[in-house]
Amino acid sequence: MNRFLKEQRQKCRWVVFVIFLGSCLLGMTPVWGYESSGLSFRLFADQNHPDLKYMKGEEPITILIVMTNEAGVPVATKRGFSEIELHRTLTVTDPFGARHFLGEEKETHKMPMPYFLNGKAWEAAEELPRNWVRSAKIEDLSELVPVMKTTPGWYTIQGLQFFARYASTGIDSDYGFLGMVMHPNNWKGAIESNTLQIYVAPMSGGQVRVQVLDETPDPDKPLGQVPVKILKNTDIPAGSTLDTAWDKIAPVLLGTTDFDGYATWEAKSTCLVSDNYTVLAKYGGEIKSEPITRTETGWADGCGGLLSKMVKFAIAPPPPPAVPGDLDGDRDVDQNDINMVLKFRNQPASACPACDIDGDGMITVLDSRKIVLMCTRPRCATQ
Repeated sequence: MNRFLKEQRQKCRWVVFVIFLGSCLLGMTPVWGYESSGLSFRLFADQNHPDLKYMKGEEPITILIVMTNEAGVPVATKRGFSEIELHRTLTVTDPFGARHFLGEEKETHKMPMPYFLNGKAWEAAEELPRNWVRSAKIEDLSELVPVMKTTPGWYTIQGLQFFARYASTGIDSDYGFLGMVMHPNNWKGAIESNTLQIYVAPMSGGQVRVQVLDETPDPDKPLGQVPVKILKNTDIPAGSTLDTAWDKIAPVLLGTTDFDGYATWEAKSTCLVSDNYTVLAKYGGEIKSEPITRTETGWADGCGGLLSKMVKFAIAPPPPPAVPGDLDGDRDVDQNDINMVLKFRNQPASACPACDIDGDGMITVLDSRKIVLMCTRPRCATQ
């Protein structure tokens, strides 16, 4: 009898405990059926790659993940959802069809036991405000999916996250905000993002052959011992002059031309990865440039391409040598030059230094006789 009474008292205590917990519920939200999760899930690619094309092993694959509440009202869901690590929702399918899950493999655990209040099952819940937004930026997806660094081709990226939206909620003094588990109007399912398809292109590049020429003569003349630099355009600040770029920007290639005008590079590896560059050459204090663009046809897979560039200078020819006795600078010696000597005859050389032909400090008849012998025209005739 004592044992029976003891068992009955324990049953009574359990019933009273359940009734007590039920009495702690302060109320329940209005109930209606949900046809969707109320959330949006979007993936965005790097704005610098609108064509969704990335160079294998050279360019970071940046992905932005955004999840927002678009229901227009707060959304009740399982507690902890607001702290979800969005990058773990992604799945990347490689060109061979293999799927790479960014979520870590976890051991299987038993689902947490629900709370039974008034004969109904409840779970710990939270409310996502109507303006709730959660985002994450992956700076380089290939760091998380290494195959993207080595295997070119098309990759498909999509996010998927399981979600429960409670139609009925309540507040318990001990357990806090709760959602009714088995309510028929709950929404449960997977939220899927849009799909991104990106192309990882094989690395392309090439050797660059630069020749520096003087375009004044015909044909052009090669210029030797000319310093040459190749700069990556992304390293050059906007608005930089050629002088500033030459002095301030570290080159990707540095060399000097040989006597055939071709640049010999100092670096061991002279391969340029396909990109936009500027070739600079400096001669006679002047800097000339020539562009290299990533759209040129000279690039090839595996750095097997060849791009040829010419940098040309227009060098003014040196003045012709002076004509001895040409006092008026018309490139000949004639009667006009003789007349100048006669004009300053018997005067010191300071009056007309060029007229002192024999250099004795005086302009005399001897100077006029000497200049007659220097005439370049017959009988010193004028033109």
